[in-house]
Amino acid sequence: MGRLVNRTSPRVPNPVNPAEDFADRWSDPASQKHDLEAKFWKWLRQAQTDFDAIGNERKPELIVEAAESKLGATLNAKDLGAKLGLGPTSGLLKPAVVPAGLSFPDKPLVPQKPAGFA
Repeated sequence: MGRLVNRTSPRVPNPVNPAEDFADRWSDPASQKHDLEAKFWKWLRQAQTDFDAIGNERKPELIVEAAESKLGATLNAKDLGAKLGLGPTSGLLKPAVVPAGLSFPDKPLVPQKPAGFA
């Protein structure tokens, strides 16, 4: 995420409408007292730390515990192990498999107004 922040405006351009800046309040005088940019970077560092910790864990019970304490997500260790194909004695998660030939079309996105807006 940090790589998506520009040094100049737009700081965080909307990928569908690059003229829109998701971080426009970072430079808004009325928002300066909230130090939004510094809080964003602090949040990002913590999110990276939390995701790294969960991603490096291999025991379903500890993944469940970390997901709940760090992300507020409720998981079930038994269901998690079953969905990941873990046997009762393996205790380790299998690496994710990325389908071969995964690609995205190279066509421009044309922004449209949301339904219900004039």
